[in-house]
Amino acid sequence: MEKILVAFDATATPELLFGAGYYVKELLIELDECKEIALKIITRKNDKNRFKEFAPNAEILNIAPDSKFLRIFFQIFQLGPIVDRLKVNLFHGPHYQTPKNMKTKSVVTIHDMTLLMHKDFHQGVKTKFFSKIIPASINRASAIIAVSQNTSDDIEKIFTKHSPIFVAPLGVDTKRFHTQKDESEKTLLETRGIASDYIAFLGLLEPRKSVPTLINAFTLIHDEFPNLKLVLAGSLGWGSKKIRESIVKSSAAGKIIAPGRLAESETGPFLRNALIFVYPSLYEGFGMPVLESMSCGTPTITTNSSSLREVAGNGALLFEPQDEKTLAALLTTLLKDQKLRDELSSKGLRRSKKFSWKNCASIHLEAYQKVAQLQ
Repeated sequence: MEKILVAFDATATPELLFGAGYYVKELLIELDECKEIALKIITRKNDKNRFKEFAPNAEILNIAPDSKFLRIFFQIFQLGPIVDRLKVNLFHGPHYQTPKNMKTKSVVTIHDMTLLMHKDFHQGVKTKFFSKIIPASINRASAIIAVSQNTSDDIEKIFTKHSPIFVAPLGVDTKRFHTQKDESEKTLLETRGIASDYIAFLGLLEPRKSVPTLINAFTLIHDEFPNLKLVLAGSLGWGSKKIRESIVKSSAAGKIIAPGRLAESETGPFLRNALIFVYPSLYEGFGMPVLESMSCGTPTITTNSSSLREVAGNGALLFEPQDEKTLAALLTTLLKDQKLRDELSSKGLRRSKKFSWKNCASIHLEAYQKVAQLQ
């Protein structure tokens, strides 16, 4: 049986991975070991070694410009004819995008539809760009990968005509996100100013994450738990000014720590050693931090919205977005009840085991096989 030849576009994968970047990395690791597939990974010129490490069996074509502006131009206008010359069975755009002027069949991954449905969650220039790119890619694609059923449903709401959608839930890196603690982790966290009992948040600090809801809920309960801290870990995104203002206004400001982006070696220990993890996001295409927290056995609270309830299942407590009073009540109940925290920890751990990168890759293989048959 001949292998399916796949041209995989990794040109938009940032150096510092988050969200869709981790998806690309973990998916390539699995696909590289798949006997039915031969990968040709297209990268930026200075990015060959990183992807050779992820996928040692793949052919790396490090041909895209390093400049973001030139890379986007290359991706839209120049990549199509290059892919056609590769004589592959299909092209996979893992980040919403497929090239123009390409005859090769394509698969596109849609992570969420907020760029079309909730434009207020993003900067204007980004929504203007993707409001054209996403419909064009969906119309061109021979198959669509959605990372959650919620994203699939949103695609169905907007596009009456489209190719088959394959729902491929993301996985979790159990080498990083597990339940085994050791003393060195506390020392590691202390170097970042993270110590004692704390409630954790992990993610990009931007409006969609609704971090002020968590800050306000913590403000409501902090007097009752004088030794408790709130740690907001993550890079500052656009619109983070409101988060800073919420901290300054809070009577608990002295107990709120913002250590910035954590290194890969720090995120597991950070989640494992938290008393509770809270992800108050308004809307997610998947919500990886919720899965990672549950995989660490940490009692988890998130919102009853979008894909988050789908990922959390019965493994986390849910509240309505921006309902800070209910969140405060949930936090108080958990903080006072070790048995309840233990039960939620066990439920979350069981739930997390239903997700794996191997399963995610197997659904991608199904999509590739479907498209390859269209030749």
